[in-house]
Amino acid sequence: MSKRKISKSIHAMDVGTIEMHRKFNIVPKLSDPTTLAMKIMDGSEVDRMLMNDSITAAEHGTLMVLTRRLQKFGFMGLRSPAYDSPVHADPELVADKKATVIRGAVSLIDRMDKHPAIGKARRQKLINLVLEDVPWGKLRHQIEDVRHCIRALDDLFLSRT
Repeated sequence: MSKRKISKSIHAMDVGTIEMHRKFNIVPKLSDPTTLAMKIMDGSEVDRMLMNDSITAAEHGTLMVLTRRLQKFGFMGLRSPAYDSPVHADPELVADKKATVIRGAVSLIDRMDKHPAIGKARRQKLINLVLEDVPWGKLRHQIEDVRHCIRALDDLFLSRT
């Protein structure tokens, strides 16, 4: 009687169906001090950087905040279709909302360009990283550069500079 080999493909933290694991990585995420939730990583470059330990969970969160802000301003990434309604009741209200959004986008981009640790070139790389999945690089100095930019971005979001 021969013994069957035990499959080593299932890890202790795996949850969800096999079909989900073919497309997504599911990782634990601390949602509050007493609750552990699962987060589905969609395979974007930012998620790959987190999974490869190039960036920390806090740095990943900062990049996700940048992504959400850019999407709020109307920038659309490859993985985020627009679900805006084409019908609006009050054109004046819509125009005011669009003007506010444009001012917010210009303000954020201007602050990033003027920040001494980010500047125009790194701002472009950050936006390409979060919206278009353009890799920053895998070399040690490139990873340190992106981490330095993320810390500066975090400071900028917290209005310390």
